[in-house]
Amino acid sequence: MLLSLALAVVSPCAQVPAVPVPAPAPLESRWIDGIGDVEIASAANGRLAIAIRDASGATRTREVELDLVAPDAALVEAHCAPFMKVGLVIGLAAQRGATTSYHALFIGRLSDQPGTARTNPPFSPEGRFAWRLTTPIFTSQGERYRMIDVSNSGGDTIEITYRRGFLNPRPRGNATLDEKIWVNVCPGSDPFVAGWLLDVPSALTPR
Repeated sequence: MLLSLALAVVSPCAQVPAVPVPAPAPLESRWIDGIGDVEIASAANGRLAIAIRDASGATRTREVELDLVAPDAALVEAHCAPFMKVGLVIGLAAQRGATTSYHALFIGRLSDQPGTARTNPPFSPEGRFAWRLTTPIFTSQGERYRMIDVSNSGGDTIEITYRRGFLNPRPRGNATLDEKIWVNVCPGSDPFVAGWLLDVPSALTPR
């Protein structure tokens, strides 16, 4: 009797409850007036999942395949802002080994895009907007830049601020801050990066 009980305990047919795999933490979660609560997360196969819950509580999720990001790259940072009131602009950082590439993803009118899409499709003769992803604005090695701000500063201008390092005021004059600002005053359907990348000099003025 005891042997049969022991065999039942170690039986390979015993059911073991599956442990659920936790969903990855969102890269970004914020409220945008006129659009709703936006949550951005990395999805399978190098896709970006964008969930938008409007003021009524209805949620719509879009999955965007990023054609200019390597499938084995990890999406490590994303920040979004409204674009032309009815669209969205997202600053992205993708890491592959020791190299990080920085991109801008944007769409002029969210209502034009279906639930699943690929960036940079052929131009639509109907004039529908599509997701546009830039080639790398720049790349960095080692410690990556943080995205400090993503904004649509007026019209269709996109502005993204990047920063690496920190200011160390002691000893005086020891600045370890590296900052860049990318500005594009007229982003178009061409994925090749346009606009200006400005290096902001960091200097401390002792008082």
